[in-house]
Amino acid sequence: MIRARRWKALAFSPVCAAALLSLQGCEQLLPEHTIPAVAVAPTQPAAPSDHGDTPASATSIRQGAPLSGSFETDGDIDYFKVDVSSRTLLYVSTDQGNPRHAPTIVSVEGPEGSWSDGDRDVLVQNREPGRYYIKVEPDTSATSSGTGYDLAIWQIGLDAEPTFDIQLRYIGREPTEAQRAVFAQAAEFWEGALRENDHTIPAPIKSSRERCDDTPSHFGELIDDLLINVQLGPLDGTQGLLAQGGYCIYRQYNGDPGLPVIGIVQFDTADIGTVPLLELAKHEMAHALGFGLDLWREQHHLRNPTIPYPGTEPLDPPPDTHFAGTHARTEFNAAGGTTYPRAKVPVENNIGEYGVGSLDSHWRESVFNDKGGLTTEIMTATVSPTAAVSRVTLGSLEDLGYAVNYDAADPYRLPGRSVGSIRAASGAAPPGASVPVHDDIYPHPPQALHLPDELLEALTGR
Repeated sequence: MIRARRWKALAFSPVCAAALLSLQGCEQLLPEHTIPAVAVAPTQPAAPSDHGDTPASATSIRQGAPLSGSFETDGDIDYFKVDVSSRTLLYVSTDQGNPRHAPTIVSVEGPEGSWSDGDRDVLVQNREPGRYYIKVEPDTSATSSGTGYDLAIWQIGLDAEPTFDIQLRYIGREPTEAQRAVFAQAAEFWEGALRENDHTIPAPIKSSRERCDDTPSHFGELIDDLLINVQLGPLDGTQGLLAQGGYCIYRQYNGDPGLPVIGIVQFDTADIGTVPLLELAKHEMAHALGFGLDLWREQHHLRNPTIPYPGTEPLDPPPDTHFAGTHARTEFNAAGGTTYPRAKVPVENNIGEYGVGSLDSHWRESVFNDKGGLTTEIMTATVSPTAAVSRVTLGSLEDLGYAVNYDAADPYRLPGRSVGSIRAASGAAPPGASVPVHDDIYPHPPQALHLPDELLEALTGR
């Protein structure tokens, strides 16, 4: 059951740390809004130091600013402290993705007692406000030559607004102010089209391995609901691959794949000035949400795939590839699709026109778009300045597990069944221009974020 309230990252300070402290802490200061994206260098925990070995000499630590430490002997103990200002979940962990680190045992001591699971992380649930001390000691029962560790904490409290939040972060080349505004507008659209539910619970990034390829580590961050890394740079020159989108990390629920946590969208700087950028950004961000990617297969919504298995050649002749999710099918029929079989929403299978990065991952253009380009759906493999985000696309996201606001959809009818709605052009291309988004699926397979069972139970009420 979706609750009327949700768990939320708590913000405790209006000032972001600089220098050695990570930029990640700044992201928790405005939890109810899209967080302004900044260009960042690879993030690192603060440089190792000799932390206190008693609560009286404990080092202060805060959410979003992980710290490093090292053990001088097998009996060395390091203490950290954090002040909790309201009833909250307090989750503590050392980096679970660095094999060079020493094995650790983490425990927490507070006003009401102490907590430890005898391993590298611990969850303290619904505790009273006050000062809590974190003890980190080497796990002498494990064999390792490492002596260092990175420590992070996460405070997750209750919030009454079930909003869906997208954080944008620019990696590498800085966008112009105009481009930045367009990307923010695209993210705000998807924030308005979705609502938080138990499938998008806050996700503590407890491993430096949980990131997109060649992007900075996200260790220590609390992501609620989705972080999208935005990259501008050369892809393949002009008039080729315009952009790519997808997700790198997804939530894992009881062994089953869940919704994305970290996504990525990439734009070719050779083409970015000649495309309808707002519509293209919405399109690629939909892929970051999971549209057309592994979740379609994992949740058995993709039927008769043109590419039988990832990495195999497309079938020739192609089968009638389609999406079978209940909500998307209902909206497809309502948009004029009743002349097609009711169990099907046609998915791209044109092997003569499209490559493996477009097949099985977009709506079928011959069904959703007319030849003149006036009635277009944004999730086909061609994007125009008048492209609509239809209720069919929102229905497919509901089939994946999102809570959807259908009022955010643009008016849309399938071509040839009524006059389509023509929206105002908003990108850089002239009105009526359309661009192919061939092979725009981010090519690297995603990784699972394994959330601790006790944290899942606490956040979802199970």
